[in-house]
Amino acid sequence: MEKNDDRAAFIQSLNNIYSAELQVVSILPKLKDAAGPADVKIAIDEHIIQTGYNIHQLKQIFHSIGEKAGQGKCDVMELLIDEADKLLNETPADSTIRDEAIIEVVQKIARYEASAYKELIPTGHSFPDAKEQTVDENNSYLI
Repeated sequence: MEKNDDRAAFIQSLNNIYSAELQVVSILPKLKDAAGPADVKIAIDEHIIQTGYNIHQLKQIFHSIGEKAGQGKCDVMELLIDEADKLLNETPADSTIRDEAIIEVVQKIARYEASAYKELIPTGHSFPDAKEQTVDENNSYLI
């Protein structure tokens, strides 16, 4: 029974981060367009590319374990995206305040992603290569 509980927990964690990554793909381009400094735009571009790769990796993991990627929303990422939308609506365009807020929210998103991938390590002991590779790659692009 414990093995089934571990598998269910792993799949739930996979679905959560998969949902989070899909949500991230929707907000990062908006943040990039609103950012001023070129280095911030480049860092967000790298995050967009990494997120696309992560989604691909997660789909492969689901396929390799005979599961279908779930639907739904990651509640934490939804809050972070709401925060990002709010900052875009409430900060002056082309301002240092906006740029600093964008950097802060992108860092929060990246930290959540990294922590969600690390959460997979204890529950995904049956799939070490795929999850550890994804965790390592996801930690490599923090702004």
